[in-house]
Amino acid sequence: MLALATILTEFGLPYIRASVRGEILEVSPAASRQMGGDEPQVLRELAELARDTAAGPRHWRIPPQRASPRAAEARIGLRHCGALKVRAVQIGSPDADSEILMVLSPEPPDPMRRLFEARQLTGREREIASLLSTGRAIPEVAADLAISVHTAKRHTERVYAKLGIHSRAELARWMGELSQV
Repeated sequence: MLALATILTEFGLPYIRASVRGEILEVSPAASRQMGGDEPQVLRELAELARDTAAGPRHWRIPPQRASPRAAEARIGLRHCGALKVRAVQIGSPDADSEILMVLSPEPPDPMRRLFEARQLTGREREIASLLSTGRAIPEVAADLAISVHTAKRHTERVYAKLGIHSRAELARWMGELSQV
């Protein structure tokens, strides 16, 4: 494992080594730079991903984007910019002494997400806005998100107020213009 970590360091690739129990063993300087001010939160999520990778797909707490018995790929959001794509693989035999190697790669920030955050839309309000902009009616949005129609209406009202718009047509136009930026 150390030889592989040395190669990754020489190429300047950000990586993290962890035990199968989720203990962080090593954080490369490049990984530390990529995590920035989010390092404590990201390390907690990476520790969870290490445990999940070692336990196998049936026991994962963080839903992976792709997975196989001893490997996983996940996305971890960052407060300051975009997200990190994490590829984790168990190195060595599947026992208590093996390690999980996680390689990080940055994902560029989504301009729509940044604007939503600037307007202080919550995660749920962003979901509502995205669904409404596709032409769904409020009852459909409520059903898709497993919330009451009343709750969906309240979220919609807050989205409109925060964005300074008054209809789904305005929202769709606003989102369309934003996606062309």
